[in-house]
Amino acid sequence: MKFLSNFKNNSKDLHKQNSNQVLQLSDLQREVFKYVSDNLRKSTCQIYIRVFKDMLRIVGNKPLRLVTISDIEKYKSFRLKEVNQITVNIELTTI
Repeated sequence: MKFLSNFKNNSKDLHKQNSNQVLQLSDLQREVFKYVSDNLRKSTCQIYIRVFKDMLRIVGNKPLRLVTISDIEKYKSFRLKEVNQITVNIELTTI
């Protein structure tokens, strides 16, 4: 909840700075990495790094507003071809 609150406030600040700026998935990636690197174990950070890398590879660096349930399903089906169901469940929880 702390992360979401901070992210929301930072997003508002970014919006005030440049109302034309569109937040991309990679922008979220940077903010999440800042938080997890300071607050979570190294092994957990590695999960976030891998999930974002795969998410960007599969879905692309699209604006956050345009990420849909279909994108998550696409991610899920691609990853099921590469890893087992348990790993995909962990990754979905991470997302």
